[in-house]
Amino acid sequence: MKPNLILINTARGKLVDTKAVLEALKEHRISGYGADVYENEENTFYHKFDSIDAIRDPLLISLIQQPGVLLTPHLGFLTMEAMQQVARTVINELTYYESLNNGSGDQLMV
Repeated sequence: MKPNLILINTARGKLVDTKAVLEALKEHRISGYGADVYENEENTFYHKFDSIDAIRDPLLISLIQQPGVLLTPHLGFLTMEAMQQVARTVINELTYYESLNNGSGDQLMV
């Protein structure tokens, strides 16, 4: 790899070995890392912390303290199309359960 390489991971956190990324950053084998996923994100992402000291993941702390690292929330699901599909699904489920309660069959409204 060229040393000016920037690694981007927007797929799955476990596809990237974070320890190896840290080592490559520290040794200047890569110049940056960007991701909206993290291999141990279930205990950290989507939680509010008052400070970096409140994070209990030393690997994550080391990563975010590196220059050239950008971590963002995973918001791929937050598109208009995705939110419309979520709304349709909720309406379908509610309509189905309402029809069962009223004895009007099991047809779904789309």
